Amino acid sequence: MVPKRPLPTHSLVALILAAALAAAASAASTPGKVGENPFATGEDPARLATRCALLDDAEKRPHLDGLLTELLYVCGRFEELGRVVQEEEGGETNPEASTDARVNDVTGETGTDSRVQNETALAYNEATGTICSGFNDSYSGVTLSQNFTGFSRSTDGGATWADGGQLAPPVGQRSFGDPAIVWRKSDAKFYMAALHSSGGLGFWRSDDDCLTFTWVGLASPNTQDDKELLSVDNTIASPYYGRIYLAWTDFNLPGTQIVERHTDNGGGVWTAQQSISSALGGAPQGAWPAVSPDGKVYVAWVDRASNADISMQVVRSNDGGGAWSAVAVQPAVNVVNPRDAAASSTCGRTALNGNIRYLPSPQIAVGPDLALHIVYTRDPNAQGTGDASNVYYRRSTTFGDSWGPEVQLNDDVTLSDQFFAALSVGSTNFVGVGWYDRREDPANIRYNYYA
Repeated sequence: MVPKRPLPTHSLVALILAAALAAAASAASTPGKVGENPFATGEDPARLATRCALLDDAEKRPHLDGLLTELLYVCGRFEELGRVVQEEEGGETNPEASTDARVNDVTGETGTDSRVQNETALAYNEATGTICSGFNDSYSGVTLSQNFTGFSRSTDGGATWADGGQLAPPVGQRSFGDPAIVWRKSDAKFYMAALHSSGGLGFWRSDDDCLTFTWVGLASPNTQDDKELLSVDNTIASPYYGRIYLAWTDFNLPGTQIVERHTDNGGGVWTAQQSISSALGGAPQGAWPAVSPDGKVYVAWVDRASNADISMQVVRSNDGGGAWSAVAVQPAVNVVNPRDAAASSTCGRTALNGNIRYLPSPQIAVGPDLALHIVYTRDPNAQGTGDASNVYYRRSTTFGDSWGPEVQLNDDVTLSDQFFAALSVGSTNFVGVGWYDRREDPANIRYNYYA
C-alpha cells in the first residue's frame, strides 16, 4: 500500500493528558482541609469516598481512561498526575506544517500556564457544511479551575477555526473532558457528551450550528462512568431515524461492563441503562458505536482480560437498541496486546515506547451497502519490544457473523510502531484509514501521519 503524503511530525506530549497535567500540583493548592481542593465537587462524602476508592483498585485502575484524570482531581491526589515524564520538543519540523490549522485558541497560555488540548472529536453538519470539534481543554480545567471540555467551529471546510470556549454544566459542577459529538439530521443540531464531575455523563445541545452549547442534563447519573461515545441514526428511511445512542464503560458494575442508553428526543428522556458486554465477560473498555442505514446498531470494544492478550468484541442490535447479542464470530480473539515493556512499567498501564499511554480499542463503521468495517492494532510478533504495534482491518458482509481476511494496512518492514488508527466510510463505500506511523524515525519515537 502506498501512503499518502505524511503530515507534520509532532511532539509526543500532545498524545497524553496525564503527562501534560504533570504540573497540576503547582497550579492548584494541595488540599489540607476539606474545601481547599479547587476541584472538589461538593458531593455526598460517602459517594465521593466510593468513587475515590477506585483509584486504589489494582485490577480496575490500569483500565481507566478519562475517569482516571477526573478522579485524581476531585479526590485531591494531585501528586499522582505526573507519573509520565514530558518529552521535550526537538528536531526539525516538517516544512509542510503550514497545512495544519489550529483548532483551539491558546490566548493566555504562556510559560508554566501552557496546557494541551487533546482527545478530539468531530462531527459534520451536512446541511451547512459546519464542522464542530470537541476536545479536552486542560488550560481552562487546570489553570483556570473551570471546565475540562472545549469546543471549536469551522465553516470553511476546516481551513480556519473559531474557539467556542467551554462546555458549561450548572453552577457548581464541571465537565471533565473525554468529549463525544454527533450531528443529528432530524433536527439539524449538534449534541455532545462529556465526563461529569459527579462521576456520570453530561449532555449538551447546540441550537446555533456549534456557536454555543446548552446544558441538557445528565445522560447518566452513575458514579464511575468512563470513555463514552455517541452515534446517531441519520437515515430518513430507518425506523429509528433521529435516535441517539450512547455507549460507555461503567466501572461500578461487577467486573466492569460496557453499557448503552438511547434517546429519541435529544436527551430529554433516556432509556434505562443496559449492559451489552456481560455475556462476553472480560475487562472491556473503549466502546465504539455505529449505526447502519437499515437501523441496526453495532458496538465494538477491546477486551483486556490479561496484560498479554486482547480481543476485539462486537455486539449488534436489530431493533434499535432494544436487545443486544454478540455477533457469531468476533473479528480478533486473543491477539497480542500492543505494548512496550519498559514504557508500560513506567506508566503503570499499557503504553508504547516514549511513555504513550495506549488503549488499543477498535473503530467500526457501516457503509451504505451495509458492510461492517473494523480497524484495530495489535502486536505482530508477541515480543512487546521493537515493532510493538501494527494496524489491521477486516470487513463483514454478514452483519458481523463472519469476517473477511485480516489485512495489515501499514506496509513498512521496519520495527517501528503504527498506532491510534481511525476509520471512516464514505457515501460511495470509499473506506479510509489513518494512523500515527514511526517508520521514518529509527529511534521509534517521533511520528508522521499515514493513510
